[in-house]
Amino acid sequence: MIAPPAVDAELAIRFADHLLRGDDPFNALTWYRLGSFLSEEPRPGAELRAAWCYELGSRYDAAEAAYIAVGERYPQLAEVTGWRAAMASRAAGRVGMARVYLQEISLDAPGTPAAARAQWMEALLAIEQGQDAYGAAHLDVGGAYAARSAETLARLQAPYRVVSPTGAGVMSAVLPGSGQVYAGHWGDGVMALLTTAGSGALSYTLLRYGAEEDRGWAKTAGVSFGTLSGFFWASEVLGAVRGAQRANRLSRSHHLDEVFAAAITPDLEVSAEAVDTSAWPA
Repeated sequence: MIAPPAVDAELAIRFADHLLRGDDPFNALTWYRLGSFLSEEPRPGAELRAAWCYELGSRYDAAEAAYIAVGERYPQLAEVTGWRAAMASRAAGRVGMARVYLQEISLDAPGTPAAARAQWMEALLAIEQGQDAYGAAHLDVGGAYAARSAETLARLQAPYRVVSPTGAGVMSAVLPGSGQVYAGHWGDGVMALLTTAGSGALSYTLLRYGAEEDRGWAKTAGVSFGTLSGFFWASEVLGAVRGAQRANRLSRSHHLDEVFAAAITPDLEVSAEAVDTSAWPA
């Protein structure tokens, strides 16, 4: 009987690298962790790529924690782990925490290309949080980012569609549903018009029938539907205001997506996979 080959740290890590190149981060993570466990020496590259596997698998909380742990054990990787922790935190929706990580890079290595890159990205994330004045003031870090900053500021200042919440409310007060249509919500506008007009027409019909035929129940029902129609009308005014506000948030989000798509180019990326730690001493 032939014994299976023994799995050592080197074999496990090489197999994990193969899985990662094959776009299988979940299984690669298992083998990186096994390789690190079997190794008698520190394996900074394997640990870093294990954290990268968490991020590639959209497990952003775990990735952030893993990056911070690797950075604490291997100060040589502080720039990479700080940047990647920021990106994982941003992907998880914690933009404020991402800015903290980037600020730490700037403070740890002032005047370096890494600090300039971190400052520039932190300014962009400030704009993403709605702090436009702060972001615009800190976006221009000079040097290699001068031209990029000017282009990004120009894109940020480019006009995009904004609707007036007050105008939408007034329009729906005059004609139910028109404010929603103005805000771009055609389906909501049509439903608002049909609902309000329908209840109003039914109320009028019942009141008229009750008056002509002296039917008390019809008068009562007409008043009830009239009250309901007024409630619908008032709610549609509020809905138009909120619809306009939602439309403006979406317009801003789409505008920022376009700005960031042009600003965050591949040369800014700090990939955990590409870091060569093979020559480092244990």
